[in-house]
Amino acid sequence: MVSALVAVLCIPLVSQIVDADDYAVINLFFDYGALIALLCQMGMGDAFLRFYSECDATGKRRLFTISLLVTILCVIIFGFVSVALFPDAVSKVLFGKSDSTLLILLTIYVIGISLYKFTTYRCRLDGNAFQYNVEQISFVVINRIGYVVPFLVVGGVGAAVAFMAGFTLVVGMASLLKEPSPILMLRGACRERRVVKLLRYGLPTVLLAISTNLFLTLNKVLVANLSSFTEAGVFSLSVTIANCFSFIPAAFNVYWAAYVYRNYGEKQHEISRMHDCVMAISIILVALIFLLQGVIYSFVGSQYEASQGYFMLVMLLPVQAFISETTSYGINLSGHTVWGTIAAGAALLVNGLLCVALVPFWGALGGAVAFACGAVMLLLLRTIAGQRYYRTVVNPAKSLVSLALIVGLCAINCVVYPIGWVRLVISVALFLFVGVVYKADLRYMAGHLGVVSQTLV
Repeated sequence: MVSALVAVLCIPLVSQIVDADDYAVINLFFDYGALIALLCQMGMGDAFLRFYSECDATGKRRLFTISLLVTILCVIIFGFVSVALFPDAVSKVLFGKSDSTLLILLTIYVIGISLYKFTTYRCRLDGNAFQYNVEQISFVVINRIGYVVPFLVVGGVGAAVAFMAGFTLVVGMASLLKEPSPILMLRGACRERRVVKLLRYGLPTVLLAISTNLFLTLNKVLVANLSSFTEAGVFSLSVTIANCFSFIPAAFNVYWAAYVYRNYGEKQHEISRMHDCVMAISIILVALIFLLQGVIYSFVGSQYEASQGYFMLVMLLPVQAFISETTSYGINLSGHTVWGTIAAGAALLVNGLLCVALVPFWGALGGAVAFACGAVMLLLLRTIAGQRYYRTVVNPAKSLVSLALIVGLCAINCVVYPIGWVRLVISVALFLFVGVVYKADLRYMAGHLGVVSQTLV
């Protein structure tokens, strides 16, 4: 909820204060940090989530130690190669100019993100909601809105990214010190078989884990180079607006991943039921954002207004992340994680090729179309592979029709977004569709909400 609030607040703040060119660099710094942190994990994050619940107390600390040390070692290697060996080449590729200071800050930033990530993984699996939320909210505030203060007071992109890197490292170090004792357990932690087992499971998940970040980064970089940095900045704000939706799949994943890994054997019916509930929620939320987008864009600066036509295409990525949380766990449960790699690779390839083909002619709109096509392909391929090993979609036809409506709504927004009454009619029609087709699922969710309310009272 705080993530969504920050996203809403930063839309008018950033669009009115930060130029599109500067915002493109700041936003790319954030994307690069998240992307490199995931690459440096070598799949250890997914392995940590998968095997943590099967370990005793000592095994959990050893697993934490192995995962974190492998990640930090990879970050150090990245920093050495980029800063010491090829600073000019790497900085020009990433930021369009030769600046080794940005690479140093990026390395510090990635270390902070890595510490933050693994401590939040542990909090999720242990049910430590308070520490998890403190870390998560701190990270969101620092990286989504806090950098505006040094940007204004000190001035320039350098001050903003230095703030992001420094305070993210502070959050990561503070979180590490809050870990259960012993924080790191080296004795017996680095046995070769254990490391090989984790890497064998985790490495195929790397491409899937970074697919969201890579989608965002790849399209911004291509829009910046094939069109302009101004277009890339406008496109970046559309991603920020779409993030108003992404807090829901992110929050859902925090609980649902741990729940599925604990209960997939005994509660398959309940896990399957959740898919239809998520489809119903997705249609309702997409229709609401489609209907109320005029309110959001009334706060956006004139330089960024051009993104309204295509921002809902960008929103298909968080939508697919939400839906695939209920369709793709068969990949991980079966251990056939290579299918996730194949799905992500194919989707990224389609996205990249379409981006190269469309951006020179359509600018940021072409990047958004490519983005949407890649997101839908990622969802379909992950679902097909996941259902092969663990069935959760009881009625495929209903799900396909619902997905087609969501994609169609996001696409038609490019044409009808200025016409309020058309948006109202379409939204009401979708609400009626959900009320008829998902009536039993709405009752099921209402029943659970009633139980939760009585328990809280």
